[in-house]
Amino acid sequence: MKDAPGFFASALTVVVPTYNHAHYLPTALRAILAQTRQADEFILIDDASTDNSVSIVEPLLAAHPEIRFVRNEANLGVVRSMNRGLNISRGTAVAFLAADDVIYPRFFERAMDLLQIYPGAAFASGRTEIIDAAGNCMGPLGGPTPLQHPGFIDARTAGKLLMCKDSWFTGNVTIFRREPLVAIGGFPEDLDSMTDGYVSRRLAVCYGCAFTPEVLGAWRRMESGLAWSQTVDFHYATRIAERVERRMREETEKFPAGYPERWKRRYLFGARRFALATSRRKARSKGIGHYLPALVREIFGTLWLFAIMRPFDIFAMMCRYLRFARVPVNKD
Repeated sequence: MKDAPGFFASALTVVVPTYNHAHYLPTALRAILAQTRQADEFILIDDASTDNSVSIVEPLLAAHPEIRFVRNEANLGVVRSMNRGLNISRGTAVAFLAADDVIYPRFFERAMDLLQIYPGAAFASGRTEIIDAAGNCMGPLGGPTPLQHPGFIDARTAGKLLMCKDSWFTGNVTIFRREPLVAIGGFPEDLDSMTDGYVSRRLAVCYGCAFTPEVLGAWRRMESGLAWSQTVDFHYATRIAERVERRMREETEKFPAGYPERWKRRYLFGARRFALATSRRKARSKGIGHYLPALVREIFGTLWLFAIMRPFDIFAMMCRYLRFARVPVNKD
């Protein structure tokens, strides 16, 4: 695509869809404005919030006229709002950030540097921490680390890594190159919380991607969140998994043979394991008599689920847990 007037080859657009996130939105916006490498375009999309989100951010908008504030007349949902932001964006790279998450100061700088160094990469991503509703750090999000140093993962290697380890990217610390994202049609609206995960996988096996093992942001995991609610509801998670698998099968020339089914098994394993862990956490408040049985169910349930749903991952998981890897965190 040709650069939009007034923009240059490495222009970054930030899109923040928000719906009833008045409590967390100012923190998220200030983290974006505090980046060492500023965004060239900042689009805030209010998805017809019914709380006081608008009045809360009005002073911030007045102090930062560079923020483009867009209001949906009706509630479109987060994925449609993301696509609306993509359609009106002018940058050559786009970051889609949640209104309740936090990014660390060097996220834009690190990811945009990677996209400049590796022009073939469809996106650049790092690692993320998990924080609770109060902002307390719960530790890095578990998952594979494909590179021990910042670098490029070509499309062929990305396919092999997905087969043996699966994903290493999370949407809150990913910057997409706009052109390939538009070429695949943006974010599928029927995949809900899995839409960015599917898109990242598809782009990785089509174009390749860049990665840094640094922790560049924090994902606020809450029971009210979309990903949490859809994962705990196993029947809904199954429907989402079937939709993603079907889309992957339609892209058989891109995804490795056998990967769609393998991904589905991993996803459903994760959903069931998450439900077991949630039950154990809730049981803690009811006393030791409830907590211990829940803990035993989680341990043995996880082992049983792994044996029947992910036997092909046993070796990879053993290597991951036996290897000690220090994860650098960039909060400066």
